[in-house]
Amino acid sequence: MGRKEESIRDGIVNLLKDATSPLSGEEMSGRLGISRSAVWKHIKKLRSEGYVIDSRSGCGYFLKERPDSLLPREIRKGLKTRLFGQYDIVCEPVLTSTNEKARGLLLDGVPEGTLVLAESQTSGRGRRGRNWFSPPGVGLYVSLIALPDISVSQATCLSLGTAVAVARAVEDVCGLKVDIKWPNDLLLKGKKLGGILVEINGDIERVNSIVIGIGLNVNNRKELFPPSLQHNATSLFMATGKSVDRISLLQALLERFEEVYHTFLYADYNTVLDEWRLRTLTLGRKVVISTIDGRLQSGYAIDILEDGSLLLETDEGERKTIVFGEIL
Repeated sequence: MGRKEESIRDGIVNLLKDATSPLSGEEMSGRLGISRSAVWKHIKKLRSEGYVIDSRSGCGYFLKERPDSLLPREIRKGLKTRLFGQYDIVCEPVLTSTNEKARGLLLDGVPEGTLVLAESQTSGRGRRGRNWFSPPGVGLYVSLIALPDISVSQATCLSLGTAVAVARAVEDVCGLKVDIKWPNDLLLKGKKLGGILVEINGDIERVNSIVIGIGLNVNNRKELFPPSLQHNATSLFMATGKSVDRISLLQALLERFEEVYHTFLYADYNTVLDEWRLRTLTLGRKVVISTIDGRLQSGYAIDILEDGSLLLETDEGERKTIVFGEIL
């Protein structure tokens, strides 16, 4: 019953969006095959979700404003993907972590392309278990579920492609050039805009599933960040001086990610890695890396390899491959 009623509300929103003049309850009931009282009930529900639907006696209903909320019907409307965002979309007001929710959904057998969103996270996670600041209603906190038939070694570089996809999406919507710091930090003028956390489940030979988590600061004001982050973090609002439509940005992100994912599976992924090289601030510079075992390694960042690892030339002239680590 829930899915049927949601479909009816989708139909009402679409009718109101496409209408050039107010629509009467009688006209909508006839076009949707429901009673006029049912139309009123669904409009009341839509208003509770944040849709501003005005009515005029003798004229009908018209949509004045849509909510700034990550609602599935708003995400799908005009979305130009074939997979991601076209099937299951789970959007909650609050989650501990979208990646955690996505991993739980995988146990229920959800399809590839499933999208998990939250308006806020209480324990959003970055790399190395760090907390990702996730205040309500201003950011994008999203996890994508991918089920590729590939090896684990092939999957490790997907985070680099995800960073490229997010950078493309931000440029599409905001016209801003996003820089990438190895492996997957997203920067604007040296300050952190977003991050990516890719979690792979599988055995030595094959991947069972991949959860791609993305956190992006969209409409955060500077004062919204805690003092510890105010000097190092930024948002699209802070960079442009105006609010960014989160739905449009999410749609662009999904479309750009699907492009990268298709290239990853079926074409020459080196083209994506080449774009990553052009966008990164890391290569050609001296860096200090904190490795996964807690040691510090300094040297010049020479290149990235096909598996996404960093090729480093140490101060002693030795070349090392860094698979996991963080540039300090």
